[in-house]
Amino acid sequence: MTPLFDRFEVDVRALAALRIALAAILLCDLVVRASDFTAHYTEAGVLPLALLKSYYPKLGPLSLHTLSAHPAYSALLFITAGVSAVLLGIGWNARWMAFISWILLRSVQLRNPFLLHSGDFFLQLLLLWFIL
Repeated sequence: MTPLFDRFEVDVRALAALRIALAAILLCDLVVRASDFTAHYTEAGVLPLALLKSYYPKLGPLSLHTLSAHPAYSALLFITAGVSAVLLGIGWNARWMAFISWILLRSVQLRNPFLLHSGDFFLQLLLLWFIL
């Protein structure tokens, strides 16, 4: 290799640290969202599925959380998102776990779009970059 290519080399340890930090942020995001689980992600909360689908009729097919109104289903999706974030953090099939985490993060964000802010969009972009 020429010295020019050595300057553009990426240290694998830095990428691993970034992947671990992203997984930790995903887990913290899930914990914060789970603290208000009933109020924001169930039928007993502020945005039942019927109301969500009346405000956003095209949103339903994009979110896994809108497939069922049962709280156990939403809890199962939260647990699946947590497991995929942990597996992303340890590096097991990192691209696939980033893809699954992105799908589940996008899904939970579309379940109640009134809770979103710019950091949620940035987290989605980070996961998309990790898929690549």
